[in-house]
Amino acid sequence: MLLVSFVFCLQAVTKTYAQENTLLFESYNSEKGLSQNSGYAIAQDRQGFIWVGTQDGLNRFNGIGFKVYRNDPKLPSSIPFKDISALLTDSKGNLWIGSPAGVAIYHTETDRFAYLGAFFQTSVE
Repeated sequence: MLLVSFVFCLQAVTKTYAQENTLLFESYNSEKGLSQNSGYAIAQDRQGFIWVGTQDGLNRFNGIGFKVYRNDPKLPSSIPFKDISALLTDSKGNLWIGSPAGVAIYHTETDRFAYLGAFFQTSVE
């Protein structure tokens, strides 16, 4: 689990006259556009976007601000759940999203989600 606010290493600055490296960090939380202060999964895609999964949706950071993806029951191609616990990018550039409710894939070329289903039964018969 990522702590209350997560930290991006935005840039490593190298002084040309010394061997010293200085790392600059920026902290983001819900006041700066993140859907929730706690992030549970993080990934970076090949376009350079940082993806953060929270209990209140999926967040895409472009270096300046966030785009938040939340479930919209009226839109079948929206993200199918809001509690994100795992993220993975594949060799085709797709983002795989894991949740207690199942797995979905985000297709970057169409900006759409597809629900792949649940792997575990939540009730005992």
